[in-house]
Amino acid sequence: MNHSGFSLPNGVGMFCLPMGASVERWPIGACHPLPVFSTFVLTSDVGLKTYGAAIVFYDDFDASQLSDEQLQLSHLASTKEDENSGYTLHQTRSICFLSRWPFYEAMRGLLLYIYRISVSGPQPVPLERCVTVFACNLLGR
Repeated sequence: MNHSGFSLPNGVGMFCLPMGASVERWPIGACHPLPVFSTFVLTSDVGLKTYGAAIVFYDDFDASQLSDEQLQLSHLASTKEDENSGYTLHQTRSICFLSRWPFYEAMRGLLLYIYRISVSGPQPVPLERCVTVFACNLLGR
């Protein structure tokens, strides 16, 4: 979300998901990999620095969101056709904070807290909405 006087830098998505976005098929019961925390600095053409911190993790993915062609390209067709196929789908997700100051440890703690909430079970409100409400309250909006 853009804030007055602080617009989203171009290409920030490449830093939030440095390995790219993906959908993967895992055997039921497979352990999720641990989240990956990363930091970066973006410098504008006039020398302003934007400090970023991101956490990348895997989340459940609904196969019904993919077309038949997409499923066949990725060899996931059996996952959609047979819910008892023994596999589940997962997607990479990222949460990123940007700041004019390098508060990396504070960002890391907050990102890990949000991640723990997301994996603690079904939430009554989507994760993105929680982050937006938090950011708006932090900025006094």
